[in-house]
Amino acid sequence: METISRLSNNSRALEARRNVFKIGVVAVSLLFGFFLRVYLIGARSFWLDESDSANLLKEGYLQLFSKSINTANNPAYVYLLKSWSAIFGNSEIGLRSFSLVCALLSIAAIYFLAKKIFDRKSGLWAAFILSGNFFSVFYSVEARQYSLAILASICSAYFFSKLVWGRQKKRDYFIYCAFSILGIHLHPWFVLILASQVISTLVFGKKYRELLLSQAAVAVLSVPWVIILFKIRDSGANEWIGTAGIGTIFETFRSFFWGNGFSYFIAIGIALFFYFFAVDSTKINGTVKYVLEERKRGRLPAEKITFALIYLIFPLLAALIISQFFPFYSAGRYEAVVLPAFVMLLAFVFSKIESFYAAAAIGGIIAFTSWQAVAYEREKVLSYGSNDKTIAEDVLKKIENNDIIVFTGITRPPFDYYFSRLDLHNKNIREISFPSGMEVHPAYQNSKDFSLRPENAEKETNEIIREARAKEAKNI
Repeated sequence: METISRLSNNSRALEARRNVFKIGVVAVSLLFGFFLRVYLIGARSFWLDESDSANLLKEGYLQLFSKSINTANNPAYVYLLKSWSAIFGNSEIGLRSFSLVCALLSIAAIYFLAKKIFDRKSGLWAAFILSGNFFSVFYSVEARQYSLAILASICSAYFFSKLVWGRQKKRDYFIYCAFSILGIHLHPWFVLILASQVISTLVFGKKYRELLLSQAAVAVLSVPWVIILFKIRDSGANEWIGTAGIGTIFETFRSFFWGNGFSYFIAIGIALFFYFFAVDSTKINGTVKYVLEERKRGRLPAEKITFALIYLIFPLLAALIISQFFPFYSAGRYEAVVLPAFVMLLAFVFSKIESFYAAAAIGGIIAFTSWQAVAYEREKVLSYGSNDKTIAEDVLKKIENNDIIVFTGITRPPFDYYFSRLDLHNKNIREISFPSGMEVHPAYQNSKDFSLRPENAEKETNEIIREARAKEAKNI
């Protein structure tokens, strides 16, 4: 009995140490992720799309939906951002902090997802990888919906995995549907995430009837928004996107490896080595020597690896096919919702590194290259001679009351954002977009209807001159 009690106490002590280690790794990942993002968050001024989001917040809650649709923005994100700004303000950092918090929640959430799909070790690696992944860092310091979409993707996949490989609870069905609907309202690609989950349900679902009904409910409740998405498609918002090819998928993976490619490949090589071989000590002629032995490998979790691959590959291939008919796929932010699958698979490979010292060395290399990528980006941005904010400041110093500012490009949204914040003297100026169609961002219009005929341009020019004379404007 004493032996059994001692073994039980040792087992509890070992589990306690493991829990402390687990909490420590997740905490370090969160702190590291927070540090990288805070270091970068204020380096850049708002760019065009961020300014668009910020300018919408001036609208009332009732007008916000139609205004968001007319400017091809996501109402779900804009409503959440407006609520956030009521507490944290509408400065660059105030608005971007919403994406930063979503990123930190994603780091914690992907630990539980990878742990559920594979094991605890994979979960720890996933949290650490996502904390320093430059793709995640970059979009978590923008006042746009991509960081929130990544979080919704992780949460949807987590509750899906609970329903497939865990004990089904009614609450989990509800939460799964909620995150899936939110994801679809945040990102068009989330429809492909839902489709990949339907495929996985048919392949792996033990109680697929309930899951399919839940997925059907998500699809039905998302129909109104999907119809709106098709209307936005005709607005010209994506006309700048070319037809995707196989090379676009390679660009996607390059984006996912962004800033960490070299360290990731080193880690993958070491992980594969430890998967196939073990380094064991043995005594030869009285001397301890270390020899390589082929590792006895357990069965891989084939079902779950297949699910993760479907989660990653199906949306990319489906988007590639869809893009042949209308603009849908451009390497970069568009595929943000499949980043968790990439990180999760990478974490599973890294979990095969058995040596603590090798794992620590790889972790150090990944952390260093992550820091280098963020530091390089910050220095690059700070080296620019000017940005939208400094240009707005310069214009404000030169203009006087009754002057007219004519915008001939797509720079007006950033100027409108900064002008309202920098104009301490409330100067009375007139802003005009030329041609007048530029009043609404040309990306939100069908270019076929966007006329640039010379006779129209001449007429608008004469009107600007007449208005300047009537107002006695000193400068245009």
